[in-house]
Amino acid sequence: MTDRAFATPAFTVLYTFTGGNDGSGAHGQLIQGTDGRLYGTAIFGGSGTSGTLYALNPNGTGLTILHSFTGGSDGSLPNGGVIQGTDGRLYGTVFYGSGTPNGAIFAANLDGTGFTTIYTFTGGNDGSQILAGVIQGADGRLYGVAVAGGTSGDGTVFAVNTDGTGFTVLHAFTGGSDGALPYYTQNLLQGTDGRMYGTTDRAGAYGFGTVFAVNTDGTGFTTLYSFTGAGDGSQGGGLMQGIDGRLYGTVLNGGAFVPGGNVFAMNLDGTGFTVLHNFNVSTDGWDLDCSVIQGADGRLYGVATQGATYNHGSVFVLNPDGTGFSVIYTFTGGNDGGGPQGRLLQLADGSYYGGAGNGGANGAGVLFTISGCSCMQGPPGPVGPVGPTGATGAPGVAGPQGPAGPVGPQGPTGLQGATGAAGPQGATGATGPQGVQGPTGPQGPVGPAAPIGVFPIEIVTANVTLTASNTVVLVNSTSGNVTVKLPDAAANMGRYYVIKRTVAANNVIIQPVSGQTIEGNANETLTGAGSADTIISDGTRWVRISFIDNS
Repeated sequence: MTDRAFATPAFTVLYTFTGGNDGSGAHGQLIQGTDGRLYGTAIFGGSGTSGTLYALNPNGTGLTILHSFTGGSDGSLPNGGVIQGTDGRLYGTVFYGSGTPNGAIFAANLDGTGFTTIYTFTGGNDGSQILAGVIQGADGRLYGVAVAGGTSGDGTVFAVNTDGTGFTVLHAFTGGSDGALPYYTQNLLQGTDGRMYGTTDRAGAYGFGTVFAVNTDGTGFTTLYSFTGAGDGSQGGGLMQGIDGRLYGTVLNGGAFVPGGNVFAMNLDGTGFTVLHNFNVSTDGWDLDCSVIQGADGRLYGVATQGATYNHGSVFVLNPDGTGFSVIYTFTGGNDGGGPQGRLLQLADGSYYGGAGNGGANGAGVLFTISGCSCMQGPPGPVGPVGPTGATGAPGVAGPQGPAGPVGPQGPTGLQGATGAAGPQGATGATGPQGVQGPTGPQGPVGPAAPIGVFPIEIVTANVTLTASNTVVLVNSTSGNVTVKLPDAAANMGRYYVIKRTVAANNVIIQPVSGQTIEGNANETLTGAGSADTIISDGTRWVRISFIDNS
């Protein structure tokens, strides 16, 4: 394949969050509603201090807060973004529901009216800890995953009607060969065969996570692939289906580089697994917890949340066969933001939109757009039969600006449907002129960051106090108990740490500064080898995003 040449990409900060009433920490996917506006969620801030649901114009103007979460009956920490259902309403999830870390599903009109919590998880057999959003299946129901809970405590796949009735657990993970803890699956994917596809973080045949499929009635659950933790990586991320019918996905860790991660491809039946690109932490980035998308030019686009030149993540592109990999943009952690979260969205003009969870002029994150690559300039093809990834959006009528089929998962102006399918599309259509692969476009100004080639992973064997230079801390407590002291949460809003105990001997104690807590506790103890805690500051305390207990 001859790689397309890139013109100099233009990176633009679309909106800078203040950390006040507009929220902070853009998380989850952006969507474009049928009215042409962009919709998304911020995990913190707002007048209720528990996150916001917002809308703004594609040029960055007119930001409107549709709902400020209070942490009460409406929940808090809206981590997974929103979709637009076939009824025109927005649907999303919160990690906390009614003050408990069990989660909830909400609905709201495009103008923010009619906000309703349609289902609150109990933390029992239905599941708990809702990190991902929901999708709408071809049958009109909402589908999603819970990280924990279920009959074995290892998470669930669920379905529910848009009015909150008819909640059903399609599969409860056992922690065996079926996998466990679907942390990073983001939204489920409905394939062209009608089945639901997703990933898990742990367990499977080798203990490093799985790719799975299940019918919409809960029958036919199948483990399609078990990660080995070697060259194929570990901890499954997001999935999408390409125009060639194959599944394309990401893993957070492992592969040729550690922690690294990779982009892979496989057939719907689990055969033909291929690693397309292994990520070098210091140049490419790492922590690929959301899916790639397929652009109108047929190439795959995605984000790495951490690493790359300035240790604040990157935007990348590669061909579906793994060739032509390029980092389009490297975040500096300055005014351009850092820690991009959620899969990208491509609009009809060819530009890509996304959100960064931290950095920016106010340290509360930004929304951004990237345009100007020559490979983006090919016009969308004529309207034709539904593209391969459009199955999940079958009930959703495509909006007037539905883009080319390859962007299926991100349908920019079509009703979101199951995976935000892009509405009808046949052939990819003509694209811009081809050329040889050009150099990556110049970056914006360098903000405060770690030096080139350094990435935030540290192995400690004794007591340590974390700073801004740390992100992932691997603790070897062979010589005795180790205390990991956290910095002031008030001075580090949006900063997060992954702390993992690597050996069985002794304990690892995570300790906030005096007067602050982790989920209301004065400290937290990791009591088993492999136990890990991912925490983030909301400006007043440390909030747990995920917790693995191997005691």
